[in-house]
Amino acid sequence: MTFIPPDKPGFVTGLMAEAAHLEHISCATFCSGSNPARAAKGAQQMVDSGTTGLVSFGVGGGLDPSLTPGSLVVATMVITPEGEKIKTDTAWRNHIQELTPGPLTLAGIAGSDHAVTSPQAKSDLFTATGAVAVDMESHAVARVALKADLPFLALRAIADPAHRSLPVSAMGGLGPDGHTRALVVLGNLLLRPWELPDLLRLGRDMQKGLHALRRVADSGFSFS
Repeated sequence: MTFIPPDKPGFVTGLMAEAAHLEHISCATFCSGSNPARAAKGAQQMVDSGTTGLVSFGVGGGLDPSLTPGSLVVATMVITPEGEKIKTDTAWRNHIQELTPGPLTLAGIAGSDHAVTSPQAKSDLFTATGAVAVDMESHAVARVALKADLPFLALRAIADPAHRSLPVSAMGGLGPDGHTRALVVLGNLLLRPWELPDLLRLGRDMQKGLHALRRVADSGFSFS
């Protein structure tokens, strides 16, 4: 039997740069600024407006050391901070896997209410959950989808591998609307100039993650 995807999908992203890859798709989008509460609110607004399926879509942090920047993860489940395991829609997930060229990892994704920034924190979360990646929106969106009994997907492209710390100067560089606040990052960098190489590397890795998102957006959601 041919799988028919939801006709009115709703996508929740953390960054406007992620949402930009969905402009050619007929869908609703909401950018949360990587805030779990805003992600839940946006997802609920889309449900109330008639969305028939929810997708958490964006970059994330690697927990599995084998994943490199640009690795694409399609979640089999999302593990909430409380340990609840919310499964993604199997048929929709398989549909994405069939349509998307290149390698995909099918595994669990962990949700977190705060940024997981250090290699030790990532290692601890990997051990505790078995999830291969972490983000700050998927668990919020998953809860809304579960309550509304809607099909749900979570896709993450690695931009922050397990063995690296996020530079402190990058913190606070994201506005609530998902736009990058370059002046904030620059101000932080003036106080921590030794972090410039790490910040530049993060920028390159972010681009690898965004490129992977474009790959799945252009193929896996081509039904729209």
